[in-house]
This record gives sequence, structure tokens and C-alpha cells, in this order.
Amino acid sequence: VYEAVKPDLSNFVFGCSLLAIILIIITVILKDRKEIMISKLFGLSNMKLFRSLYTKYLISLPVMYSLTTILCYTYFVGNFRETTKDYLAFIGFYNIAYILSICIIAVILYGGIHALTSNEFMKQTKVKDNRTIVSMVLKLCLLMIVFIPCVTHGWETYDSLSILHTLLSNEKTMTNAIMLNGIIFDNTDIFEQQNTIQKLYSYIDKHNGIYEEFNYVENYELVLQGNQPLPFSITYPFITVNDNYLKDYKIQDSKGNEIDMNTLKESTLLIPDNYHLSDEQISFFCKGRPYNILSIKAGNTFTSHNPNNYTSNTLTKKNPIILLDKQWMESTSFSTDNYFIKINDEKDLNDFKSFISDNHLEKAMNFHLNKAYYDVNVSKLSYQVITSGFYTLLMLLLVFIYQIYTAIMYVHESRFIFALEYLMGKTFLQRYGSYLYTNILLYLVIVAAGVFMSSVTIMHHCNPAHVWNFSFLVCP
Repeated sequence: VYEAVKPDLSNFVFGCSLLAIILIIITVILKDRKEIMISKLFGLSNMKLFRSLYTKYLISLPVMYSLTTILCYTYFVGNFRETTKDYLAFIGFYNIAYILSICIIAVILYGGIHALTSNEFMKQTKVKDNRTIVSMVLKLCLLMIVFIPCVTHGWETYDSLSILHTLLSNEKTMTNAIMLNGIIFDNTDIFEQQNTIQKLYSYIDKHNGIYEEFNYVENYELVLQGNQPLPFSITYPFITVNDNYLKDYKIQDSKGNEIDMNTLKESTLLIPDNYHLSDEQISFFCKGRPYNILSIKAGNTFTSHNPNNYTSNTLTKKNPIILLDKQWMESTSFSTDNYFIKINDEKDLNDFKSFISDNHLEKAMNFHLNKAYYDVNVSKLSYQVITSGFYTLLMLLLVFIYQIYTAIMYVHESRFIFALEYLMGKTFLQRYGSYLYTNILLYLVIVAAGVFMSSVTIMHHCNPAHVWNFSFLVCP
């Protein structure tokens, strides 16, 4: 019921909230150091200073947090129910953790007040450079803490957004079909099993069913054939399909003429004209069988009918090598989740149910309407994209608030010096240059680190481990 409440999101928001409080308190201590020192000179104790300056703020934080939690629960959940026990325990844990964290922050704050014992803290010239250094160090810590998760999950966010866009753009294609997920046989008669499978394939072919294999993972450096490595690397996208799949696409030969797939009577390997394959590579893509070879115009993009393909590398293939398999019904080496039967209306669905009933496959056949998978995956991906967007906005807001706060504090504390420098005719850069340059340098370091981490992440995702799955789901 409360699947949308993810621990990683809650932990991230909770951590950012505490981080913002800690950073603001540190800067507040730096800002209030003169007032604290003057009050100490007049004989005020550390505890009195603590109570007069910060107690009301520290008390208001957990109160506001708890009130916000109660209001959100009332608005989004409503009345207490048996199913909300775990959720109440979940939010109760975070309320207790938040109160304990505020107590720890209060101790740190009291320690900061106690540490301000030297009159040197009151000297503007002494503190100015130190304050800038402290501000930069704190800002660097803040940026690294909030930036690393953004970079780490950046590729996943991009991949989720790409998949979501593909699903939404191909909604009609992915929702008007039945996806077969396997057959479980009760008997061990292999001849009867093969006969049933051939009936199923014939039914798929008769009803313009689609066979596709998109699970081939591209861009890996070594392919194993048995226990021996192949003497070459495969770096081309590749799909295996039947005639019915290609009916939705216009494919041209290398001269720009549209190819009529009905004229191709035999299995054919369609190779984009910008690829140059060796004989060994062609044999690999032909799966060791003698196929015709045909050069086609490059630039086609093909989409799987399976909304459960959860990576952009297997959901769509750009400019792939295409194996048009005319003998796809003769093979039982592929999993049945590569087969789809189009359902345009209720009659098609009833016809399929009749076929299942006539062949006594009600309990043996596993199948699902694509729309069910489609709706679930669109919902999950939408949540991931929204969550990532929320992460980004929260991090930017946190950095923006701290940046503005430190800038205001810097200008406020040095306002008399800046006024004198202005009267002396110094330019804007001469007055504020050190602060601007250190901030720009800091952000450049963070951007450089982000670019490096992003490149490593992208290389990791573009060279995944390759796993072959040639097993047909038949359980004797």
C-alpha cells in the first residue's frame, strides 16, 4: 500500500535536512561570535547564552518536523487502519531519530559557544581570511555530499527517463498484445510436448504473431563459445525477428529502395551498410547456419514489444544487424517471452482463450496481457524519474540556500571594509574578487569530479557482463 515510501528517498531527505541545519548552525556561530564574546565579557555563562540565542530555534525544529509529519499523514493516509501500523512505525522512527539528531546538534552548538574564549575572534582582520577558508571547506563538504549521489545515480536516471519516453511513445505497440511466458507440462512425453509447442507456433504464425529476441547485450569485449573465446570482439547491436515483426517498419536496401519482406523466401541476415564484418562475425550472427546476406540502409531504430525490457540497450536497438529467421517455429531453444500475439479487440482475446482451452493448456500456459506489465513499469519508471527530479531540486535548493547565506554573511561582516574600499575607488572585482574566485574554483573542481565520475559510470553501464539465455521454458 505504501510502496511509494522508499527508504533511500527518506534517508536522503532526512540526511539533507540535518546537513542543512548543521551547516547553518556553523555559519551562525561564526556570525554571532562577536555577540557571544561581548556577552561573555559581561559575565553571561555559556548556558545562558545558549538558552537566549538558540533554544527557541532548536525546539521549533522538531516541533515543525512532527507537525508536518502529522499533517502529511492526515492528508495522504487519513484514518488509522490495520495496514498502517508498519507505516506509523516507519515515520515514528524518523521522528525519534530527528529529535535525537537535534539533541546532538544542540550539544555541538553548546560546544561551539564554549570554544569561543579568545578575544582574537573579535578582530576583523584576523577572522576575515579564516572565515573565507572555513566557508569554502564547509561548502566543499556540502557539494561533495550532495553531488556524489547525483552523479552516481545520474546514468540510472537518464536510462529510466529514456525507457519511460520509449514506453510512452510506443504505448499502442506495447499494450495490444499477449506476451507468452512459458509452458509447464505435466507429462514427460517429449513427442506430445513438441506437438503442443508446434501447435502454439502455428497459432502464433497464423495470427500474425511476433517473434523477437532483443536480449543480446552489445558492446562487450569477449564472447565465449563453449569454453573457448572467439578470436574477435562483437561491438554491434543485434536482433533476431520474424516477418511479422518487420511489417511495422520500412527497411531500404543500400541504394535506398524499400525492401518487400515477402520477397525474402529464406532466412536473411540484414547488415547496415556502414558496418564491415569479417566472415567470423557474419558466421556468429548467423548462429552457424547458412543465411543469405543483404546490405540495408543504416539508421533504423527498432523497439521491443516487451515492456519488461528494463534497460535501454534491450528495449530499443539503434542501427542493429537483423537476423530475419524464417525457421523461427522450428527452434525450441528460445524462451517463450520472445513471442507476442496481437490483440486488437475482444474477439482476438476470446479466440486465444479458445485455443488454450481446446489444447488443455489452461494450467500449463503462462501468458499475460502486455498492458498489465506496461502500466506497472510506466508507474515504476515515473516514480524513479520524479524521485530523481526531487533529489536534484532538493540538492540545488540546499546548495543555493547555503551559498546565499554565506554570501550575505560575508558581505555583512565586511561591510565597513567594502564601503571604505568603494570610497577609495576600488572596482567590484577588487573588492569581492577573492570570494568570487574561490567559489568559482570550488565549483570547477566539483564539475571536473562530476565529469570524471560520470564517464566512469557510463563506461561501466556500456560494458555489462554478457549473459546468454537459450533455454526454452519446458518443465517435464
